[in-house]
Amino acid sequence: MQSQKAAVLKVRLRQAAVTLAALPRDPHERPCQMRSAWPDIIHDTAPFVLQPRGQPRFVPNPLEIDRMNEIFDWLSALDPGSRTLVWARACKVPWSAL
Repeated sequence: MQSQKAAVLKVRLRQAAVTLAALPRDPHERPCQMRSAWPDIIHDTAPFVLQPRGQPRFVPNPLEIDRMNEIFDWLSALDPGSRTLVWARACKVPWSAL
């Protein structure tokens, strides 16, 4: 039973790391906030047609963001050293680098 809980927690930590990595960091990717909510007008579609197709980008849904925030609440209960170690492992940092 204890190992099942540990396995579920490990998966939830990894999912939180993936969700955080997928959230926008660039000001152009953020919501408009106080600006107009209308999208920019695209006058030329050639750059989009010529772009190579890659893997679709992962966009977290609200439930995944809520789960990530729950993990952050759990992590805040840890001391700073433990928190850093646990989060580094969730981000797949190898033990040799730690």
